[in-house]
Amino acid sequence: KGSGEDVYFSCSENFSHRPRFLLAGLVETEFVFIQDDDFCLARPTVFGELIALSRTRPDHFLGHRGKVFGEWSDKQKPYQHSTGWCGEGEADMANTGNSFFPARLMNKMPVNPYFEPGNLSKQEYQYGDDMYVSKYQKCYATELLHKGGMTALPECGVGVSHHPQHMDIRNMLCLRYWGDKIK
Repeated sequence: KGSGEDVYFSCSENFSHRPRFLLAGLVETEFVFIQDDDFCLARPTVFGELIALSRTRPDHFLGHRGKVFGEWSDKQKPYQHSTGWCGEGEADMANTGNSFFPARLMNKMPVNPYFEPGNLSKQEYQYGDDMYVSKYQKCYATELLHKGGMTALPECGVGVSHHPQHMDIRNMLCLRYWGDKIK
């Protein structure tokens, strides 16, 4: 920190999505870029385009797709319901796997929310990063972080482990945070 040199972290334990946000709070840069390990940049101009977009929406967390809740939302499965996902535009919730945002927004995100009384359980925190980050941010979905600017790497063979009820957890968190928008 402060030396201008790159810093690399290596760990033998999987801490899920937590380090991406915890480490982002340590950077001394204007912007933070988070990328899942099975994607890569599709073209070299993406960072410039993301910076330009972020400057037009300085208080927004940019995600590669977003969820817009409304009266059509499935009351039982609002996260899983196929309607409401958008690739471009204002969103209630953004997918955090590939994301870009001003570093100063980090102070709005809960670093360890399941230690806050009545907030989230450990499982909710582990499988609900899209929800708890979005709850504290204005969100905007952009194709620059998906089809327009990122390329999936199917050859990675990344295996993601999930809690047996991870979708139930996500559905429940959506109802908790955006229940007033789900009629």
